[in-house]
Amino acid sequence: MRKLNDLGREGIVTRTINMQRPLEERSLAAAETFPRDRSSVPATRHFVRDVLAGWRIPRLSDTAELIVSELVTNAVLHTRAGVLRVTVRCLPGGRVKVAVIDKSRDLP
Repeated sequence: MRKLNDLGREGIVTRTINMQRPLEERSLAAAETFPRDRSSVPATRHFVRDVLAGWRIPRLSDTAELIVSELVTNAVLHTRAGVLRVTVRCLPGGRVKVAVIDKSRDLP
């Protein structure tokens, strides 16, 4: 597992990529933490696009970017959490799961 911290000690932007096994054997997953701020909306779209391009499945980028954009916008507007976490996971059958997680105790 390789972990990259892009903004230093604060841990505002953290990327985790599973790189331990060959591509055909590994469960592809990437996660990054973003501040709960409007600037995170385009940043999360770029993150998702870069992840999918790196996995050589850019055909899913448009849909995944739209989904993450909507979910992050909702989290920014409707939660009180300081940060949110975006995860992208490649599933069997060429499917991709995109999730946005915040630590807010308020229900959506």
